[in-house]
Amino acid sequence: MSSTHQFCGRCGAANRLQSRFCVSCGEPLQDTTSISAATDQVTSSQTGQLAADALLEQRYRVVRLLGRGGMGAVYQAEDLRFGGALRAVKELGQSSLNLQQYKEATESLEREALILARLNHPNLPHIYDHFSEHSRWYLVMDYIEGETLENRLNRLPTHTCTLSETIQIALHLCHALHYLHTRPQPIIFRDLKPANIMLAADDNVYLIDFGIARFFKVGQSRDTVALGSPGYAAPEQYGRSQTTPRSDIYSLGATLYRMLSGYDPSSDPFQFPVLALPNVPGGDEVVALIMQMIEMKRDKRPDDALVVQQRLLDIAQRFRIASMPQTPSQLPLPLIAPQPQPVQKPLVVQNPVQPAQPTVAFPMIGNTIVVDQAGNGNFSSICEALEHARASMRILVRPGYYHEQLVLDKPVEIIGDGSLAQIILANTDASCIMMQTDTATIRGLTIRGREQGTRQFTTIDIAVGQLLIKNCDISSMAQVCISSRNAEAEPLIQQCKIHDCRGDAMLFAAASKGVVENCELVGNKGSGIVIRGKADPRIALCQIYDGASNGIYIYDEGRGRIEDCDIHDHLWAAVVIEDDADPLLQHCAIFASQGSGIHIVNHARGTIVDCSIYDNVQAGVFIVERSDPLIQHSRIYGGRQGGVYVYGNGMGRIEDCDISHNAHTGITIGKEGTLSIQRCTIHENKGYGITVYGEASGRIEDCQVQNNWKGGWNLLPGNDVLRYRNN
Repeated sequence: MSSTHQFCGRCGAANRLQSRFCVSCGEPLQDTTSISAATDQVTSSQTGQLAADALLEQRYRVVRLLGRGGMGAVYQAEDLRFGGALRAVKELGQSSLNLQQYKEATESLEREALILARLNHPNLPHIYDHFSEHSRWYLVMDYIEGETLENRLNRLPTHTCTLSETIQIALHLCHALHYLHTRPQPIIFRDLKPANIMLAADDNVYLIDFGIARFFKVGQSRDTVALGSPGYAAPEQYGRSQTTPRSDIYSLGATLYRMLSGYDPSSDPFQFPVLALPNVPGGDEVVALIMQMIEMKRDKRPDDALVVQQRLLDIAQRFRIASMPQTPSQLPLPLIAPQPQPVQKPLVVQNPVQPAQPTVAFPMIGNTIVVDQAGNGNFSSICEALEHARASMRILVRPGYYHEQLVLDKPVEIIGDGSLAQIILANTDASCIMMQTDTATIRGLTIRGREQGTRQFTTIDIAVGQLLIKNCDISSMAQVCISSRNAEAEPLIQQCKIHDCRGDAMLFAAASKGVVENCELVGNKGSGIVIRGKADPRIALCQIYDGASNGIYIYDEGRGRIEDCDIHDHLWAAVVIEDDADPLLQHCAIFASQGSGIHIVNHARGTIVDCSIYDNVQAGVFIVERSDPLIQHSRIYGGRQGGVYVYGNGMGRIEDCDISHNAHTGITIGKEGTLSIQRCTIHENKGYGITVYGEASGRIEDCQVQNNWKGGWNLLPGNDVLRYRNN
């Protein structure tokens, strides 16, 4: 996890490793790292010392320290790329550790990043980033507002939960474990305990801390390293054999035992006083299940988390156990203390009798509704679930083909619960999703617009609000796949694949904003992204390629910030900027398109900073019709019709750029074009370095023009170009 940036020694700004000049101040870059003023007093041997407002990776602003341990610290931070969204940032110092501690800690952090990056489940935190900065490792994850189950138990007078609340939390955990255990390469959590279970403010439950999780390897007889928490770790985690899904079943059983008894298994591992729940309907059945889960011999435990889940659901239905967790004021009276081993006297828990509750076909899990076409959920359609959902509820959608139109008129989360390819939302005559509320989430779905006849529509129509679309596979026969169409719309589109659309993949119009990050846009018949009408989105870390038109098309006063994107292999230009558009492109690779790399036309502007523009069939940058861009610190090379071509009253400034190895002239100014060229290196082009003709004008200053095949300068008569201090 080496740093992906180098820092300017003059101003401290972050730059890509391949940059030769600072994106902020233009200073030539050295192979050194500058530490920001907010962090320059922190030594590499310390963690948990970052002050409020310290900035990490030029993106994460520290809000406060959440906690500190022997190996590192955790901060709450604002993600500036997503409007200040809160994240949890784990920090691990390096130099304060001995060699073995360093090895174990870094392997743990890298393992956690590797595992979480592949996962998408509502009961697991999401990873956003990982990097090394200022001699520390950092891992950026969901910030979860709430408390650990450990803290909840410790602060309650009886240190216990009711049977109802225990079942609800257990069902969440079963969902998460079943998901982990059924990955193509199964993941064993290995450290399930109250301290690693987060109870969120919205009643959701999260498994946290994947530092010792491991991939299950068929045929392996034992784990390489024995790890786990005493009292909660299964016997096989002590090095006798390989951990399996049944190892996590043991840990879950030990956790449920503690929730109902108040007895901490870590006080005497493998010794559990007999537990009894008198006068609690369903209590004996739950206790019997728990005692099976904590069997010493793993072949006597339930086969998997799905078995445990089904048995808990059956108990909840038969005994009409309340479907929603109870408030702290309804928690049970103090316990009779457990009897010490080896005397196996019953551990009696004096829970009050809980009132009967009406049953449903499938009990709701906390704040969650389950949609299952096979009938094993609350509803069989997503629309039904939306109709009955309260604000801020989570709708889990199980595999199936859902031919529906979803109108999001309340803040909800709709999350795929299973394989992405098997959860399909489709529509043939209208939008699949219409966003009409302030916030909502769509995650883990395959979305297909199947337009028939002549009617045109948008597959995902975002009229207002912040719609988070994450980890979705989206394609469409509609005119536009995703549309953000007015100033009140500000979607967040992350980690999606948007492909094979008949028209444009994304449209930002009418002053809308939003963020598109870590997405793949491929094989679309229209443009990958269209920005018009003063829209101003941020497009970051995306792959946009193999389109039948343009990669990005910005016009009609469109703005936008395009960062760290690869835009390539389009049948026309990779980027078109026209009609008074004025975007910023920085740190992008723009290459291998059949037209120009960047085509700037009709009074357009734009700032292009620290980009690589290469191997395009036409010119790397084409400027015409009174357009006036600024191009800085970029490398323009390999163009089959030259590097930069300015004519037809085109204008612009090119500063601190490297223009080389183009099949024709490096820079051409013609037909009343005007160009300012400063501090550029123009070399090894197969034509001239610079050609000027057709009443062109400009200023060429402090440039290195050398080793071009036909010569450095081709300044035809009748032009007004001034040259200063060039070689």
